[in-house]
Amino acid sequence: MVEEQEQFFRIRTPRKGELLGVVTGLMGASRVRVECLDGKERLCRIPGKIKRNIWVKVDDTVIVEPWEIDLNRRGDIVWRYTRIQTDWLKRKGFFKPPDQLAEASTEQTTQPSVQQSRHVHRAHRRHNAYRPHRSR
Repeated sequence: MVEEQEQFFRIRTPRKGELLGVVTGLMGASRVRVECLDGKERLCRIPGKIKRNIWVKVDDTVIVEPWEIDLNRRGDIVWRYTRIQTDWLKRKGFFKPPDQLAEASTEQTTQPSVQQSRHVHRAHRRHNAYRPHRSR
């Protein structure tokens, strides 16, 4: 009889000054939007040494190191977890995503509000007012 044994493997956990987070959006130019476990959303960059070796996708679990200059809005991604590692973190109690993550993703609307659409419309009118009329 073969008994089931838990596989032992090493997983990097956040060190002092680092946070766990979930990637919520890809912004381009090696930048991603990350919802961290402290409840703040940060714009994070992917440093070159990580960018060359791994691909960061939406819903990936990552370790974020906040910038000293702008702690609450920006940071660097230091590590990306695989799905198996994320499951291990959840089982061991390291990773408990806040309920706001699920609520925020379902409450996002695709249509702009009335104020946003008016603002875009005014900007569009202003832009067209300065364009010379093409005559044939």
